[in-house]
Amino acid sequence: MNIANQSFDVSAYLSEGWARRQRLLNPPNAIDKQKAIPAPKPIERPPVRLVWGDGKPFQFHVTAYKSSSAFAKTPKTYLIRRSLELGFTLDDVIAPFNLLPSAMARRMLAWELREKFGLKELQISRLLKRDHSCVYKIFRSPMPTEDESSMRLVLEPGMTFMRSLERAYRGGILYKDISATYRISDRSIRTIAKRMHWPKRGA
Repeated sequence: MNIANQSFDVSAYLSEGWARRQRLLNPPNAIDKQKAIPAPKPIERPPVRLVWGDGKPFQFHVTAYKSSSAFAKTPKTYLIRRSLELGFTLDDVIAPFNLLPSAMARRMLAWELREKFGLKELQISRLLKRDHSCVYKIFRSPMPTEDESSMRLVLEPGMTFMRSLERAYRGGILYKDISATYRISDRSIRTIAKRMHWPKRGA
């Protein structure tokens, strides 16, 4: 058979090519095209109420920081707040009792007042209710550490040194146990009890 004598039908060739292309692009087992999903309608929600809008504190740690010694603006305010952080009230620190815990706290506070506010020995002695010679003596010794000056590790939450000591005394805890916990001698316990008019008790 002579191929050159055969006629070529262009329209049949194009129609067959179109049909072949449709079979390839749209096979019978093809997955139907997904229909477009309509966009969800916005849901109207009530306005958000700010936590601090009703006057209640919303960040207690910020409030606690502002009431801490780090935020104190005056030496007197710093002395009050820092004493509480160490486990004492200001009255405990400036009390006439020369107890080891309060004496160590007083030494640390004297150093901190000089470093933080640049106070002189005479100014510090007035704040601590001590003779200026006592303050001079404080600065002859090195500054005590936080562990040496603080009683927070042995005190109950929210308690200060004298309140906790009074509770232990009135609770009938043995003098030797009180002495070991609060770092004071039996004699000091009896002296404090007499000065503070606590009821008498045995050993």
